[in-house]
Amino acid sequence: MELEIASEPHDVQPYADLALLHLMSGDRAGAFSTLDRMIAATPSPDTVRFAADSLEKWGEHGAASKMRATRVQR
Repeated sequence: MELEIASEPHDVQPYADLALLHLMSGDRAGAFSTLDRMIAATPSPDTVRFAADSLEKWGEHGAASKMRATRVQR
């Protein structure tokens, strides 16, 4: 996935896929860091919503709420 991210740094899906792999392996910090990288690479309200919605879908409800509350969504 890192190769996909490197070749298409503004495509959010590879970041989300990698974040999910981190979560599945028990690496919550890695997952959140990957989502932060995604938002930094493609800073937009849609990206923040996508990240928060992904966290919600993955059962990370608190992290999703925090992301929605702390990230600027214009």
